[in-house]
Amino acid sequence: MAAEGEDLLRQRLAELGPKPWHASGSLQPPQGSLTLSFEHEGRISLPLGAEPPPDDALQALQALLAAASPSPFAKQASLFGWGIYVGCRGKTVVDPSYRAALELAPGAFESGVALPPTGVLAEAAAVLAPDARDMCAELIKLNIYGPGAFFKAHRDTPMGAKHVGSLVVCLPCGPHQGGDLVLRHQGQEHRWSTAEAVAGAAAGAPHLQWCAFFADVEHEVLPVSAGYRLTFSYNLYSAPRPPAAKAGGKRKAGEQRGLPTTRASLAAAAHAPELSADRDAPGAVAALRTLLADSTWHPGGGKLGVILRHKYAAGLEGLRDNMFPAALKGRDRLLYAMFASCGLEVRTSPIFKGWEEPEDYDPYEDAMAGLQFRGEQGPLPTREEWYLQASG
Repeated sequence: MAAEGEDLLRQRLAELGPKPWHASGSLQPPQGSLTLSFEHEGRISLPLGAEPPPDDALQALQALLAAASPSPFAKQASLFGWGIYVGCRGKTVVDPSYRAALELAPGAFESGVALPPTGVLAEAAAVLAPDARDMCAELIKLNIYGPGAFFKAHRDTPMGAKHVGSLVVCLPCGPHQGGDLVLRHQGQEHRWSTAEAVAGAAAGAPHLQWCAFFADVEHEVLPVSAGYRLTFSYNLYSAPRPPAAKAGGKRKAGEQRGLPTTRASLAAAAHAPELSADRDAPGAVAALRTLLADSTWHPGGGKLGVILRHKYAAGLEGLRDNMFPAALKGRDRLLYAMFASCGLEVRTSPIFKGWEEPEDYDPYEDAMAGLQFRGEQGPLPTREEWYLQASG
């Protein structure tokens, strides 16, 4: 009976599909046009106007392109010889064969409109971080994709346990073709058409569109075939909702690095319904409770492990349980709730994998890269893959 019960539990767990891992929506257009100011008294107003745009709008666009720099990307992952992943960023490189785009850092431009509105953060948090007390959006850059520009499939660099995901806001520069943002996670795919978003603006629909997704979701920007695609990119950070006596006191994620940050204090009404394992995973809960009631199933007690679907970044000093369960995402949160509802003690543990040292591996260079990453970007990630360990 116990063996059959284990098989049934495995089946019910396998039937649990991915919980929501992305969100999107529209922003009401600001009064007038969206204005960007940049170096050498440059200034551009969006949308550019009639099609084709007037000469002064085209000149402003060319000045913006001249002020921008080629977009780099960070190569990840390295490992010390004693078997602990340090996940250091390594070198930031410019490689047009992998990413062909331009960008402006936050200090190189100013926007005439405060983005994103707190309502957007509340909507994103309801899907990505329902337990968050507040959500911070840290502006990373202005991305510019012109004809032929693209960014191959990748995942964002993890920025610590409070890093929830990414937010992209599409700006109404003008009509463009291509440049879809394609998201992939656990066999599912979602395509966000920025070209359709801008076309909707021209037709009178809300002309600022946004898309948010977990940091470990693979995503790519398909090639732009015509026109220009402009977006703001943000890192999203959450603070867990603590008991009232422990609320407040911590700095916002963006303030730690001095980047422009929008913060939303999230009211309970802005959240998704409280997670319930009995409601959201009744079959798995019933199978687990049946096993626990079987006196022949591990009569002396035991441990049950389930590999988490999402990836999590933890520093060398952060390999401990107190970063969970608030940091858990999507389906992983449901698993935690399921075990806890059955009275089991639930812990989280990192997964360590074997590693073969490459011939050109330099431990000293790797260590220096890791220290540099810690100084520039905050806590040094160590492990990204974890499992839940339930015991009773």
